[in-house]
Amino acid sequence: MTRVDIIGNGASNTLYTPSDRYVICCNIPQHGYNYNALSIIDAKVVYWMRSNKWHPRVPVYTTQETKELRLKQNIEGDWFPIYNKTNHWNAGLHAANYMAKPQGEIHLWGFDSMWSKDCTSQMDTLVPRAHRPPLHQRWWPIWNEIFDRHTNTQFVIHTPQGVEHAFSKPNVRQSQENTEMA
Repeated sequence: MTRVDIIGNGASNTLYTPSDRYVICCNIPQHGYNYNALSIIDAKVVYWMRSNKWHPRVPVYTTQETKELRLKQNIEGDWFPIYNKTNHWNAGLHAANYMAKPQGEIHLWGFDSMWSKDCTSQMDTLVPRAHRPPLHQRWWPIWNEIFDRHTNTQFVIHTPQGVEHAFSKPNVRQSQENTEMA
């Protein structure tokens, strides 16, 4: 059985509890958790890497376009173009869709837009966004597609106490964490 933790960039990623599962982080992690791979699809992240001379030390899952850009920008590392370029998808959506396997279990941490309109990202401190549309409205239907496509995978959405996520699927459950958010 595939067991994966995917850590997003929402404020609630501070609730993450390390486990023995395979860990994928999105973009440039701003936390101190150990991880096995990165999920990066955004060109702005690659430009930030070049400007800051930052090179990933773990495999990077990405699109072919982002892999080609990192080559042009002389960013080292092992980049694997396993995602198809898809409009309105974020790095977490790609990671969850790719890692979902029959009989799998995917734990989602730090995906605050799954239960709120808060689409801010810890990446905003590194890669500022001039404008942030209500992305949760784009992402919720895509999450539903992923959950529907991978019915044999159990998805666990980790949230702070007292919130409810927006998904009602037999293969989606919620784990409300007792830890206070930082």
